Amino acid sequence: MATKKSGTKKGATRKKSSSGSGKYVEQEMHERKHGKRESREQAIAIGLSKARRAGEDVPPPKKGKTSASTRKKAESDYKAGGKKRATKRAAKKTTTKKRASKKSTTKRKRSS
Repeated sequence: MATKKSGTKKGATRKKSSSGSGKYVEQEMHERKHGKRESREQAIAIGLSKARRAGEDVPPPKKGKTSASTRKKAESDYKAGGKKRATKRAAKKTTTKKRASKKSTTKRKRSS
């Protein structure tokens, strides 16, 4: 199955947002099938929210399409997905420990 493309003003093509969010919505539909979700609409909304948070290009709905609170939540999810994640604390700790051990070994070598 080919990826869906949509044209932009300059004639360049880009992937449609639906192709990126599809796997998230599909996963939520699967969970709904097994009784985790109540309704189809709820599964779609949660899938889109997860896609936005994961950094997929799924823009928030336009004004008038949904309630203000839903649009606000979608905008915050969209912004959260656009941010780069900070490195994990555990990774920082190990590099700090490595640096500290390097320093201590060089001090020992100098004193000998």
